[in-house]
Amino acid sequence: MKPFLSVALAAFCLSVTAARAAAAPMPTTNVDTLFCDANGNFAKREAAFYYILCKKENDNYYKIDYYYVKNNQLERSGHCTNPDSLDRQGPFVYYLENGRMSSKGSYHNNKKTGTWEHFYDLPSSPIWYTSKFDSVSHISELKSYYATGELKRTEKHRFDQVPAPNAPDKTIEKDNIIEGHCYSPTGKEISFTTFEKMPYSGYDLGKFLSKNLRYPASAAKNNIEGRVMVKFVVTEEGEIRDAVVTNHVSDELDAEALRVVRKFPDWKPGIQDDKPVKVFFTLPIRFKLN
Repeated sequence: MKPFLSVALAAFCLSVTAARAAAAPMPTTNVDTLFCDANGNFAKREAAFYYILCKKENDNYYKIDYYYVKNNQLERSGHCTNPDSLDRQGPFVYYLENGRMSSKGSYHNNKKTGTWEHFYDLPSSPIWYTSKFDSVSHISELKSYYATGELKRTEKHRFDQVPAPNAPDKTIEKDNIIEGHCYSPTGKEISFTTFEKMPYSGYDLGKFLSKNLRYPASAAKNNIEGRVMVKFVVTEEGEIRDAVVTNHVSDELDAEALRVVRKFPDWKPGIQDDKPVKVFFTLPIRFKLN
């Protein structure tokens, strides 16, 4: 069979945001301790980015508190309806690793609802931006503010269902900005820039992968196929860092996927509120034999 490589791309943005959170309590006998990676997927203890204390409060809700493994600092606190899926329900509060509150709002059936507030990482924790979600109209509104409190930007988004890439029988949600305005600190309207812009390669990523990926001979000989998930960081300078495999297929395929990702030329960095930010990406690389 002839080796064939196909590649799909998926991105996950880790917001940079800004009340001090409580120190982590020790688990008690009536509290389950769970572990998950930086993307929120369940993981083994040794690979965990967060640990979760999950306590049943009644037949419908569980109290869940996430903590950063490296410093036992509270990362988020709220409730879920099912400890197996950790589907979020009701008010939630999120914190940065330094303990400052980063955001707060509510979920309904694991989706954000109503108005969320996000805060600058400053001692006074001024509001950085607010986002309002309407699940009925599929419209969201964002307003960002200067640290001194003046309105900086307004955006209105509509979320449309469109065919999924390479899977026309399925749909994905596409975010469209339908209205936007930006203002100077004095209130004068200025040229509009979007609040958030994902990093991008700036070159044909598919061609780069097709040119550089090699199907390992041992994997081809043993008919090993699969999709390797590689997570990496796009830094504020656009450098590709810290690539790791998050979905293991085989040692040979994992190593080849990592080798090529680590060869990526620099990308255009992600932008948030007009500033370059660090962004986590997850790249699925599919190895298939024809």
